[in-house]
Amino acid sequence: MKINKILIALFVAGIVISTSGCKDDEETVVVNDPTVPKSTISISDMLSANTSMGINVNPSGIAPLTAMLSFSTRYSTLVEITVAGSVPINKSFDNLTTSHDVPVLGLYADTTNTVYIKLTSTQFYAYDTIQIAIDSLSPYLPTITIEQANASLMEPGMNLNTLSISDGTYFQPYPLMYDREGNIRWLLNLEGIHPGFVSPCLLYTSPSHE
Repeated sequence: MKINKILIALFVAGIVISTSGCKDDEETVVVNDPTVPKSTISISDMLSANTSMGINVNPSGIAPLTAMLSFSTRYSTLVEITVAGSVPINKSFDNLTTSHDVPVLGLYADTTNTVYIKLTSTQFYAYDTIQIAIDSLSPYLPTITIEQANASLMEPGMNLNTLSISDGTYFQPYPLMYDREGNIRWLLNLEGIHPGFVSPCLLYTSPSHE
């Protein structure tokens, strides 16, 4: 069997998106000082005047279980988000800034996700709940069944796999991540960029096409 190995020098930066704001622009004020009492205000009072929180689902176009929150605040704030669910995902961002582009990863497919957001400034806390609707995934993706799992013995994080689908000529890989309950929480789909070249790994021709 002859195997043609094609190495794709492509790694996706689309979902590895950091919050905006350069290191040089960050403030050195400590906002989590427990000795400084803070007041809780509404999220609308924390946001800049005449602005709202923008939600862009799948901003890269290749990661359908992601979203981006974009907004500006009256005060320099830190941001913390939690994707709610049976396996929640929490992420804190340490850029103290008034302009925010916050990546949301690990959304559930075929549902309206609840995302909790917390904003912290030197004087205030603000909390909000955001709803993000995500479409169903492609029908060729598998249903993952976890036969046995002991969360106390697991390392934190999720399982990264590559699903290979053959069209009779090539096996095309689709990287994905699933949680300890078998829910797919991240998927990379590069089909529209270059058919047949869909991830930074090897593609193999079948034995019938030597």
